[in-house]
Amino acid sequence: MKTKIYLKYVACIFTFTTLLMSSQKVAGQTPSSAKTSINALTYCAANGKSAYYEYIDYVAIGAINRTSGAEPGGYFDGTALSTNIAVGSKNAITLSHANPRGGYVENWQVFIDWNADGDFVDAGEKALTAVTYTAGNYTDSIQVPANAVPGPTRMRIMMSSNLYPFPKPCGSFQYGEVEDYTVNIIASTSCSESYEPNNKISKAKPIPVNTNILSQISTSTDKDWFSFTNTATAPNIKITLSSLPADYNLQLYDSAGTLIKTSANVGTADETIVYNALSTGIWKVKVYGARGTFSNTQCYTLLAAVSTTPNAASALAGITNQSGEGQVSTYQNTNTKSLTIYPNPASGNISLLFNYGHNENVQILVYDLSGHIVQQGRKDVLKGKNEIRYNIEKLLPGFYHIKIAGANEQLNGKLIVR
Repeated sequence: MKTKIYLKYVACIFTFTTLLMSSQKVAGQTPSSAKTSINALTYCAANGKSAYYEYIDYVAIGAINRTSGAEPGGYFDGTALSTNIAVGSKNAITLSHANPRGGYVENWQVFIDWNADGDFVDAGEKALTAVTYTAGNYTDSIQVPANAVPGPTRMRIMMSSNLYPFPKPCGSFQYGEVEDYTVNIIASTSCSESYEPNNKISKAKPIPVNTNILSQISTSTDKDWFSFTNTATAPNIKITLSSLPADYNLQLYDSAGTLIKTSANVGTADETIVYNALSTGIWKVKVYGARGTFSNTQCYTLLAAVSTTPNAASALAGITNQSGEGQVSTYQNTNTKSLTIYPNPASGNISLLFNYGHNENVQILVYDLSGHIVQQGRKDVLKGKNEIRYNIEKLLPGFYHIKIAGANEQLNGKLIVR
């Protein structure tokens, strides 16, 4: 009898100790982080302490497409939202922030738990780092590593004020927000031309929006036509062609068959078309090999994305002549006025032509493609038409983004330095 009582006493102590250890493990986490898990894993808590000045207002990757306001507690648990991403694939991601108290520079980080071990500290799990300078959409891509473990796993998106260093994936930081989502990693599969026949615009195959599709350009004369639909609630279009096995080009046509835009970068660089449409309906996309290039063994990835928020043009968008003399580049953003740069491409000196609303001393900022300021200065401008002569002889050959920034107005342009 004494032996049985003793064993029951030991069992009670063991049960109490186990419960105590479990409660200590959860302590210190925010309620939303403590409650959500993937594959029975509990992830560390993270949040921005204040969204007063800035917050995440748009996230899109694959089937995840979410517009939002400021989140209570600086955190959103979006793990119920998921999208598939394949091992080895490159996936477009679009991010946007709101600045209700004025313009601020923001730091972005995207962490993905590639090996599904419940943390974001392993090599390569910081999948994306970026800095944005305006509140428009920012689009980049995330490459899924070859050793990613198939199955659902956590994706953590962090946006924080550029006034502070990039925060770690766990814990609190002063200004900004954190949003968690689920990505379902699928094994890489060989693809085939399952959309054929689609070699003519009249045979364009319908594809779902905001979803990656795989196909091939399998011969030197092959052309792939697709169609998709935008709506009044999501009229803005962004087409991305990635994971290219050869030099492929991309074109967007309206329902009448009129060519709207072309993206024709050199080599296997991604092709992107941004079109903030005023009309809705059926649109056509054409994918084809430049100078007859093709691959009958490897696929490309095509994403036709539509969104409520207008897309900001990328630094390369609209550049169709990279070697011509005396070209004029005009960049139009829905949130800013237009800036004309001449000549473009250029070296030495350029002219910046624009209209401005009032007399002011403005900043001229030059960014490289990674978003870093590489040259800056100040100029006095007048109300009305302005022309500024600007020296760029210290810039290395390449692509740049130019911003003229005043207290109430911004103008943006893109420049090729040769």
